Amino acid sequence: MAAALGDSESPAAFPPLPGVPATDARTLREGGIKDLFRLYGSLPSGRIALLGRPGSGKSETALLTLLEALRHRGGVRNPAERAAVPVPVLLSVTGWDASRDDLADWAAARIAEDYRLLRQRQYGRRAAEKLVYGGRIALFLDGFDELEPDMRRAALREIGRHAVSRIMVFARTEEFTATVRAGHLPGATVLELAPIPGAEAAVYLRHYQVDPPPEPWQQLMDHLERRPDSVLSRALDVPLGLTLVRDAFPRPEALADLLDEDRFATPEEVMVYLLDRFISIAYQPRQPSDLVPYNAAQARRWLGYLAAKMAEHGTYSLDWRQLPRWERALPRIGMLGALCTVTAAAGGALVYGWGHFNTHRISGPGPGSLVGAALGLVLGVAAGTASELRAFRPEGVWWRFPPGRGRRRRLGFNPGVAVIVGLVIGIVSGDHALNVTHHALASLAVLAAAGTAAGAVAGVSAMRVHPAPGPGGRFRGKAVHSRLPLLPGAVAGGLPVGFRYLFPHGISHELHPLAGPLNGIWGTLMVALIIGAARLPSQVGVHSDPLAIWRQELRWDIVFGALFGLCVGLGFGLREGFMWDRDVVAGIFQTIGIAVPCGICVMSAGSDAGRSTLLFLQLHLQGVFPARGMNFLDDAHHRQVLRADGPRYQFRHALLQDKLSF
Repeated sequence: MAAALGDSESPAAFPPLPGVPATDARTLREGGIKDLFRLYGSLPSGRIALLGRPGSGKSETALLTLLEALRHRGGVRNPAERAAVPVPVLLSVTGWDASRDDLADWAAARIAEDYRLLRQRQYGRRAAEKLVYGGRIALFLDGFDELEPDMRRAALREIGRHAVSRIMVFARTEEFTATVRAGHLPGATVLELAPIPGAEAAVYLRHYQVDPPPEPWQQLMDHLERRPDSVLSRALDVPLGLTLVRDAFPRPEALADLLDEDRFATPEEVMVYLLDRFISIAYQPRQPSDLVPYNAAQARRWLGYLAAKMAEHGTYSLDWRQLPRWERALPRIGMLGALCTVTAAAGGALVYGWGHFNTHRISGPGPGSLVGAALGLVLGVAAGTASELRAFRPEGVWWRFPPGRGRRRRLGFNPGVAVIVGLVIGIVSGDHALNVTHHALASLAVLAAAGTAAGAVAGVSAMRVHPAPGPGGRFRGKAVHSRLPLLPGAVAGGLPVGFRYLFPHGISHELHPLAGPLNGIWGTLMVALIIGAARLPSQVGVHSDPLAIWRQELRWDIVFGALFGLCVGLGFGLREGFMWDRDVVAGIFQTIGIAVPCGICVMSAGSDAGRSTLLFLQLHLQGVFPARGMNFLDDAHHRQVLRADGPRYQFRHALLQDKLSF
């Protein structure tokens, strides 16, 4: 207590906020939200750890205290004094690696990610960092118990080192107690949420009933008032238990099971019963005419799959962008390969048949469909493989120098861009392999060399345009704002295409001075589009609900896939329609036959939304999740089974996840 109140021989680290009385020993004893705010605003150490049992309302207390702090700040009229009152920000520490990122850097990155208005030009490039390092932000850190034990200990050390911001930590009593055995949080006042008295619980429930309340509800309220030490009363002395009772019994007569004193031996059994009943009620129609897309049995099975996977990976937050990591990638690669094979076979029939494209050996829709199917299979499998690799290493591939803070460096390489560019350029430039030889092996060697070289340069260029973030997700330097790194990759892609059509019949034959440069420009634009539109690393998100982010990704997929397909297809179609045979109809068929398969391939493998869509189909075929997975998650969110935290979902309470995971 003395450490929290400050050493009398040294100045306090955090003077009381304007309008907040100083803290004394009596303030630390007990109180409500207003008392907790007073403690937050005047404690010299600036450190509070608020603990509670599962379901005791830690997150809700954090929100209420934050709102109280905002109300106080809004009531400070003097601008100079208001500037001395920090803005409280609630952050979940899920995903924070405190052994790598210090608290200030991580918090600034999260604030910049969640509050997009700080990215506006009038605030400067590093507005969030200035707010954190300038002491203008107070940190309310929730989700502490969701970290691994080692990460919790590292997080406490980082919080102890951070001397700029007032900090409140919200955690379960058991997890926090186990963590501080390895080292306490210096100067922190540790508080614990008190149980709800039976009389107050009865008043709360009476507020939601008619007057007079139905007999079963009256019996329950009388029980809470008269027998506060019973198993049922101890289960309902936390906010979670009360809200579950409030929501899980729309028919009063169903309370008979809950009031059966011989049914439950421990408060935990009561909570399990309430959670199970809550799921059943959540998926029942409120009116006979209501349509419920999922019944309770389906929802329990699918939610159980999610809970089990989350428990397996040691997390209480579900980021849909990371879902592909949970299941084997091979089925998704196979599905994408099959999709591209079918669409490319149809495209090959159009190109070689009605598109009048032919070589010395291939002509007509039949052989063309076989060629298209073969190319589609290769393109689909390669693009799917690159996409899955990128899902597991979303920042690209990097090499680490010797460990130590500040010494790690990333040499960016985007394998997805490299594979797509390599395949497209190889296929385009490798047609007859410049006719330098009629041997198939030599032709394939030239094809592979041209594609590999162009893809490698394009992959490096893509990560220079969209570099990997630094610690805490921050982008370093000005490369992300510059498009100059496009040039090496774009030119590397355009050169083999231009050279291929500059000497269409071999370097010892006739020169085509118009076709070469025009096709080189087309190749350059095609590769520039791929690099320039390649999405940023998946850690970069927006502060929105998960379904909105997923739909935004899906729209991006459709636009980019259509642009990419048209870019590649028009390169062939325009040549056929205006440069070679001047057959506009054939040019249209060539454009469609090439654009559709290429667009579908990129659309399905290009981003997190495409990967997650294939994953949901994979899980549906396994019978463990619906094919329209994001719709199910959004429906569970609206039914308050899940809650949203930025792009992540969480179960309404950790206890619900724990129950469903078994």
